[in-house]
Amino acid sequence: MSPAALAALCVLTATAPAQTPPASEAAPTAQTAKPPASEAESRALEEKLEEAKKELREEIRAQLATQQAASGFDEGLEEQAPRQLELLTLDGYLRARPKLFVNFDLDRQVDSSGFTLFPTAPGRNTQAFADMRLRLDPTLNISEEVAIKMQVDVLDNVVFGSTPESGFTATPWFIYDSFNESQVPPRSAINTVIDSIMVKRAYGEVSTPVGVLRFGRMGSHWGVGMLYNDGNCLDCDWGDTVDRIMFVTEVFDGIYVAPMLEFNTEGPVVLRRSGLGEPVDVSNLDDTHSLILAVAKRDTDQQRRAKLDDDQTLFNYGVHFSYRTQSRGAEPYYGESPIPPSASDPDPSLLPPGLLLSRQATLFIPDVWAKLERRDWRLEVELASIVGNINHATVSLGANQFSPDFSMQVMQFGGALESEYRLVDGNLRIGLDLGYASGDKAPGLGNRPGRTPRTDVAGLPSREGSVVGT
Repeated sequence: MSPAALAALCVLTATAPAQTPPASEAAPTAQTAKPPASEAESRALEEKLEEAKKELREEIRAQLATQQAASGFDEGLEEQAPRQLELLTLDGYLRARPKLFVNFDLDRQVDSSGFTLFPTAPGRNTQAFADMRLRLDPTLNISEEVAIKMQVDVLDNVVFGSTPESGFTATPWFIYDSFNESQVPPRSAINTVIDSIMVKRAYGEVSTPVGVLRFGRMGSHWGVGMLYNDGNCLDCDWGDTVDRIMFVTEVFDGIYVAPMLEFNTEGPVVLRRSGLGEPVDVSNLDDTHSLILAVAKRDTDQQRRAKLDDDQTLFNYGVHFSYRTQSRGAEPYYGESPIPPSASDPDPSLLPPGLLLSRQATLFIPDVWAKLERRDWRLEVELASIVGNINHATVSLGANQFSPDFSMQVMQFGGALESEYRLVDGNLRIGLDLGYASGDKAPGLGNRPGRTPRTDVAGLPSREGSVVGT
């Protein structure tokens, strides 16, 4: 709301009661009585008050609608602003899931390269276990317009019984697992690959009269979640998290535009061994950045429910386009120690020579999405493509020796369709989901290009029937 309108509303609210004198006061004499305000002045005053209230309501509605619509570009937000500002709000859930997997390797056993389609013990095709997760989504409300949001996972997908006291950190008197009676906290590189507590996301959100600004590490979601999926559903195990600066604004009624800047990779970063001080990005040549523009026609959650309850047809759609570039690749860096082991106070000049490989990569990533919905059914579709080129696509780095350089054209395509029919007042839902993804002519099942064949006796690359995917 503009300062002038807010001031007018305060003045009108403060002065309105003074127009009627208290009943306990004596009636003024003819000589001291003030002349009553004319009807025209009263009407003008009331019109100004109503206009100020209307402007306030419109600005609040615009901010709420923009925040809700932003969930189409990113992770979901609250459906309405809290009536009273709370410094800290805490959402989240605790889940425990029993699981039963039967024949998930499709009886394929080990392939010619020494890999299995699904991790399972030889000769066993039934796996039963349980896991858990505590997810916390705290919000720190600095003011009505400024908030800090986080996502913290505790014991993320920890399998029941997976970190016994008799395990990797066992004391000398544990000989048999049969005597174990306690679990110990998961600790990365000690008794598991993840820590007990992981801060996955933290970002700031600023609501302005013209839109919502977000910056930090946040979830990324678009459309049905085929290409960008924040993993916020109750049964999700994965999720896309990005370092991003974005702004969402409503340019027309129900039409939202969101420009974004994403920091995909930064390459080598040096930091003092103590962990104190400021990390430094060694070079800008190896940075991978994405310029993104998303435009969508999207109803807020309240608008959606109102239209469906009124037996109307809901039609939402949008386009998400990314332009991504990289000059040099830092893939070898991620196979090295993040800090040069010989440096007590790291210096960029001590980084291994040839750490950055020439890339000259450019990618264009268009993604279109549409949803058609009525009270009893929903049809949603998403189509995406990744096209571009990598002028220098060499991937291996030896002792002052590079693999033969070559260029690579990128052409990938995929689509997903979700359908749903609702019965028994929406309590029973049936549907059919379909998907398609492009591939190449290389043999193999799946997409694991980084795998190296283990036991290919002939010394050949992956063959038909292999799950390596190279």
